[in-house]
Amino acid sequence: MNDWSARDFARFEVQAGGVTTCKNFATTVAPWIVSIEALEPFKIELPPQVPNPVSYLSGPMSRISYDINIRAEVGCGQEHVLITETHLRHIYWTPAQMVAHFTVSGANFRPGDIFATGTISGPEESTWGCLMEKTWGGSRFWDGPNGEKRMWLEDGDDVIMQAFCKRNGVRIGF
Repeated sequence: MNDWSARDFARFEVQAGGVTTCKNFATTVAPWIVSIEALEPFKIELPPQVPNPVSYLSGPMSRISYDINIRAEVGCGQEHVLITETHLRHIYWTPAQMVAHFTVSGANFRPGDIFATGTISGPEESTWGCLMEKTWGGSRFWDGPNGEKRMWLEDGDDVIMQAFCKRNGVRIGF
């Protein structure tokens, strides 16, 4: 799942102090969805959070995430450039904490709802999850397809996002 951001519009909204609507114009969802039950064999425990979260975001499930490898490429035609190779272990708030936080403020989750974590970025530049980070907010370029210097996506670009879990000879991809 990708919630696309209109960064040019976001920059205006932030300066104007208005409601941020730069993320409500497009969302892409893959043609298949991996259920939480399929991810069960790929659970991992994350290190403790610093500082400690509030009590309703603590507990036995609060540090459980999933062993999911993530990569994204941008390309045009046959030429593609790796944008990120990251991992879900880099998230700060776990899926259980995110659900708890949304429901405590009134969100109504139901069976079959789709859940997305938001951008997954790691500590190294190669693991940063979005072009806003990669370009330092539009202040530096990245090497695009065919070697040209890029700041953002361009018309005609393909964005390829892949993720997979692999453990004990079992691999699931999405």
